[in-house]
Amino acid sequence: MAKLHGIVYLSMGLFISISSYYINYNKLIIFFYAGWAVFIYGVAKIIIGFIDNENQPSQSRQIPKQQYKRCRTCGNVAKSLDNFCSRCGASLIIK
Repeated sequence: MAKLHGIVYLSMGLFISISSYYINYNKLIIFFYAGWAVFIYGVAKIIIGFIDNENQPSQSRQIPKQQYKRCRTCGNVAKSLDNFCSRCGASLIIK
């Protein structure tokens, strides 16, 4: 089952509370307060999401490690994206 974002709960809670208030507050009082409960749950979910994101290192914060490979001809170290050796010019592409 897909997880819903806190903004969805915020908007649902506000919609339920406001519409039950304007339709008939006296008869729909339980929906009014249920909407506020859903709204508060959405706020808590957003706050907890921010706290969790600060504690866990994200992919964008981590510096990617550069991968290297060696030239088969001269043994020079080359970056993983290089196609030719910078020292001897040999092809680094494995056929």
